[in-house]
Amino acid sequence: PIYTGAQGRLDDFGSCGSSYAAMISLSASVLPGKSNRNDFPLDRNRVALLIIDIQDFMSKPAAAEKICNVNEKYLYEQSLSSALKNIEILLSSFRRMRCEDEASTKRTGKPEIIFTYLEALTEDCRDISIDYKLSGPLLSSLPTPSTPAIFLPNISPQFDEIRIPKTSCSVFLSTNINYVLRNLNVEQLVLCGQITNQCVESTCRDAADLGYFVTVVQDACAAYSLLDQEHSLSNMMGFARIINTEQVVQELSHSKVMHPPQEYPSRSAPCSGAKITVLKNSRPPILSLLLALRAAGVHFLRYAALDCTNGIRCKAVPLKRLLSNPDLINLQVCVAEACFAGMAGFCDGILNESGFSASNVLVLKPDLDSIRILPYSPFSALAMCTLHYQITGNPSPLCTRNLLQKVIDKALESLGLAFSVGAELEFVLFRSSLDESASPEPVDYSVFANMITLDEQEGFTVTLCKWLDALDIKFTQIHAESAPGQFEVVLLHQDDALRLADHVVLAKETICACAKTYNLRAIFLPKVFRDQAGNGLHLHISLRRDKLNKSNKMMTSENVFVDRAGRYGISQLGESFMEGILDHLPALISLTIPSNNSFRRIGQGCWTGSSIAWSLEDKEVPLRVCIDANLGYATNVEFKLCDACCNIYLALACILSCGVEGITRKLSLRSMVDSSKSSGSAETKVLGPNLKTALSCLRKDDFLLGVLGEKLNKGYFAVKEAEIEHNETWSLQQELDAALKIS
Repeated sequence: PIYTGAQGRLDDFGSCGSSYAAMISLSASVLPGKSNRNDFPLDRNRVALLIIDIQDFMSKPAAAEKICNVNEKYLYEQSLSSALKNIEILLSSFRRMRCEDEASTKRTGKPEIIFTYLEALTEDCRDISIDYKLSGPLLSSLPTPSTPAIFLPNISPQFDEIRIPKTSCSVFLSTNINYVLRNLNVEQLVLCGQITNQCVESTCRDAADLGYFVTVVQDACAAYSLLDQEHSLSNMMGFARIINTEQVVQELSHSKVMHPPQEYPSRSAPCSGAKITVLKNSRPPILSLLLALRAAGVHFLRYAALDCTNGIRCKAVPLKRLLSNPDLINLQVCVAEACFAGMAGFCDGILNESGFSASNVLVLKPDLDSIRILPYSPFSALAMCTLHYQITGNPSPLCTRNLLQKVIDKALESLGLAFSVGAELEFVLFRSSLDESASPEPVDYSVFANMITLDEQEGFTVTLCKWLDALDIKFTQIHAESAPGQFEVVLLHQDDALRLADHVVLAKETICACAKTYNLRAIFLPKVFRDQAGNGLHLHISLRRDKLNKSNKMMTSENVFVDRAGRYGISQLGESFMEGILDHLPALISLTIPSNNSFRRIGQGCWTGSSIAWSLEDKEVPLRVCIDANLGYATNVEFKLCDACCNIYLALACILSCGVEGITRKLSLRSMVDSSKSSGSAETKVLGPNLKTALSCLRKDDFLLGVLGEKLNKGYFAVKEAEIEHNETWSLQQELDAALKIS
């Protein structure tokens, strides 16, 4: 997602700029007389599936009477029925790739799906081709605007898939498809549909002549006879690759999000000379990434990692430095080890109790998939990093991002489980004031879901939407919350929990930066107003298993948190997962609501939950099972005792670990509570009143101590105990003042 705008700085590359920027052109990689079509397998960033004439009008046996005069039944009895099954497989594969790539390939491209079909522009079909007017009653009377084309139930366009009606044999002659494909940066076309020796072949020839790399899926095309099919496929071999459905699916599954060319033009050689050289002693994917960043106007790459107090430790490296030796991209930035678990959030002094000194440093290694150009600092890109020992290169036990990845990997390896996680970020907008003595004022005093907030802050919300979109952070809603000036942004569920954690970190930074552009301050402090709801970071979690469908060799994902026949509509896995969290909840909250202020948000009537309990759609319990409004049954569990003071990697790693331990131990889920009836009753245990109590519980929780590891444990306790001592006597106003100073 870092290639947007790459064409704006082609001058940086001299005459070879277009070969580098955004890796746009496959044709630039063609070596005349040496390359062949099989040298260019399908690339999900540049490909479109073009489905030709699969519509009710042409694909039902009733049409046979008009076209074939009942003598040629091969099309409807054999060829078409087989082709339709394979088109469904292709369509499913492309749609799955689009979903997988939604976040990561928005700017480099994603697989496109295009339906072209017969439909006239006029009611009397006067605009159709002469050829169709001469081809009998069916083709001379196409669907019209008032009686539009009808697609087959299993092969029909969905949201954001492209429809292009045509009135001639080749879609390239009677439509603007070439214009559309160029705008989409599509270079490869996968053709399927009917009729093989007519519309498919005409489209294939025209596409090849226009410079597209064409693939015809032979078992997804239909003809009137086997002889027609074989002759047409033979004819198209001079214009396209002829492969089957299985090969297409395999090629797409092996295609990467960013697919760099294997060779690069020499910077010193003019493109017109077509001289291709391999750049020795470099890693082509990293080099192409850095070149694209430079083409987009980036001057610095920021290396960022979270410490255990949720502070972002970050250094910036000039892009010129990295381009001088791409192999050193993992060895550029070092930060003192003590910064990550030996210093309290209020001071950069090393705490003796942490056991750290100034003697050791950790190397920050960037996750290249996480790199984003910052819309609020467009000369900089940011990479989330993992922490490694300087000498051995091994991951540091202080790296919370790596800890989360280990938890994810272990669940997949031991139980075959993966996690889908979404998040709700709450914050309050304050107006900035030049008068430092003046009390800060929220932007309004509205109530939950009030339209006034959205009306008055539309500039902020629109800019925020654009910036999050530029970072490929998907969100589903933004609305006013119940406290003055309070907003909630709902981040879309991610099937990669690590990526969701990255999105939380980046979204918070983006919200703060966006607020400042409107002379506002975004405050994520858990409790801002004494008598109003606080700011949470609620996490929605579901469990899934990915399975290979043996019939079509497609990967499918199943939400195994759900069992509609089970108790409460939750599977046994889901119940054990929840009980594992509840079992460790008194200690777990020392990691998820880890500040004195955090506990001001917790209590009866605060819609956070303050006891060890769960329920269906009850906002007064820590674990709320959520019923999907569209599906009508439970799909995920919301963990409410989390806020933006936590290190999201650490918090999520521990929440998921507790849930997985519940599954491993096959724990039975305790009874559901009704918060309106059971508050303070013997059946529920009230959680500790403050962080000090939660830390005491953590000291006694051997499982969670084992998840963190000895070194992180020691540092975390030292840091949190120092923070408690530092601000234990602070008033709410003092906490707010401190938050405003650093916002």
